[in-house]
Amino acid sequence: MRPHARNLLKFAALLCMAMAATTLLAASIDMDSIGEIDVKGFQTNGVATSKDGKRNFLWKLQGNEAQVALPVYNLQDFRMTIEGDDPSFGTYLLESPRCIYNHETQQLRGDGVLKLTGPDSLEIYGIGYDFYWKDQQDGLRLVIRDAVKIQFQIDAVKKWSSSPKENALPTIPTK
Repeated sequence: MRPHARNLLKFAALLCMAMAATTLLAASIDMDSIGEIDVKGFQTNGVATSKDGKRNFLWKLQGNEAQVALPVYNLQDFRMTIEGDDPSFGTYLLESPRCIYNHETQQLRGDGVLKLTGPDSLEIYGIGYDFYWKDQQDGLRLVIRDAVKIQFQIDAVKKWSSSPKENALPTIPTK
């Protein structure tokens, strides 16, 4: 056997042993008994799908620091990027100094300041927010509780109002 092939075989064997040890260690940890874990550079991502299955939203959640007590993550300096599977949806970025992320329910909550930026120079600011992307009819829902400020380009509003119905902004049902 050539030296290169032997080294590759040794590396593969070491990698398999390391993966087996990691799996055994992870299986032996009882997360309830650990309590809270501090994580630097937290990141997770996924896909939210509308109930009708017609739209997918790719999301990526990051935090400079996280205190984890499963299923709840307390994130510091969080950023969330959201992109639709349709390019016309654009890219949105949510930012806040702190938030609570519940992995089980896939919800974000925060009592502080939130900034949302989107296509066409859209900027939304507010204080206190709830963001849901699991089991929502339209896939995503952001509720800002107080002091909402919205900035946008007037040309973008004209474009939204002239778009076909399926691409138009969603309407808010009234009681």
